[in-house]
Amino acid sequence: VLAYLGYGVWALVAQQLFNLSVDTVILWITVKWRPKPVFSLERLGALFGFGWKMLASALLDTCYNNVRQLAIGKLYSSGDLAFYNRGRQFPDLVVSNINTSIDSVLLPAMADVQDDTGRVREMTRRSIQTSVYAMAPLLVGIICTAPVLVSTVLTDKWLPCIPYLRIFCITYIFYPIHTANLNAIKAMGRSDLFLKLEIMKKGVGLALLLATMSEVPDIADLEGTLEARADHEEITRQVNGLLRDQGTETYPLSTESCAICEQCTYPEG
Repeated sequence: VLAYLGYGVWALVAQQLFNLSVDTVILWITVKWRPKPVFSLERLGALFGFGWKMLASALLDTCYNNVRQLAIGKLYSSGDLAFYNRGRQFPDLVVSNINTSIDSVLLPAMADVQDDTGRVREMTRRSIQTSVYAMAPLLVGIICTAPVLVSTVLTDKWLPCIPYLRIFCITYIFYPIHTANLNAIKAMGRSDLFLKLEIMKKGVGLALLLATMSEVPDIADLEGTLEARADHEEITRQVNGLLRDQGTETYPLSTESCAICEQCTYPEG
């Protein structure tokens, strides 16, 4: 209504405030618990030991997701960033609704049996199966109907977002495996392991992001392209060295195909 009356972006602000207000009223009516002005240092200590690691993990995840958008906006055009964000919209809508609904039920159930590793493992496996069964057909359907979907819902001017949309759909098919295992870790009270995994994942992801993005003023500029390639190769060597220092054997690929050994490069001899 506000958008129709000409309030522009303030209509989105009003929508968020209205949704949160309605949610708060519904929760106040349906949930009988009420906050009390009571403070307990003992409970604070117990919750803080678990909660600060979860908070740090959430902040790390938010910063990482925003860094990708900042990098696209910095190195490319605002149009590329718009197509990237729009391509993420539909897959993210499917995954966030289905996966969040399942996880909101699964986490308390896992917490009740957190001392039984076998039960937690079985519930995690079942959660993955249910989530994939619900999401995979929808995401595959979006991949197949992307041109028609984008043209109908967003108009033809957004057709360049289709490659991003399809890539996100493929990526999100595997998302239930990720979230179900993280829920199991949270339910078992291992926020320390949760934080360590987030640091490792975001560190590798950031290294890959930096290794695959470089600003070239002119795509036809061979010298600039070769300089960008050299930067990529150097970052790849540094990441490879860090992984090998940790005892992990790696076969890095950067700006070219693998040419390390005859077994990989020439399988037919």
